[in-house]
Amino acid sequence: MSITKHQVEKIPAVYQDFLLALASVVESKREGSVIQVAAVPFSNVFDAVSQAHGYDLRQVRELAHNLEAKGYIKQDHFGFVSPTALGEDVIRAILPSVDEPAVVPPLPDLN
Repeated sequence: MSITKHQVEKIPAVYQDFLLALASVVESKREGSVIQVAAVPFSNVFDAVSQAHGYDLRQVRELAHNLEAKGYIKQDHFGFVSPTALGEDVIRAILPSVDEPAVVPPLPDLN
């Protein structure tokens, strides 16, 4: 399923920011990635969302519950969060550059 920018605009910013905290999972799947990130600790997501929006733990858990109920994320019993295929599509729509290969700049001579 391909998510459009128009569809993503309907998602409130706090949910987008929650999903963006999981972008490393999607980024690690691009070609040439050395490390694959399977999930992000909930504490990292909480830090990102609480700093950006001033949400407390209960509110961020509610966001997670809502996203999981709609099929955007999965949570395990160890406290890790990962995007589902739908969640990954939303992350790619928010950050189109997430699938672009990383470009290493040339190292100039210092002579």
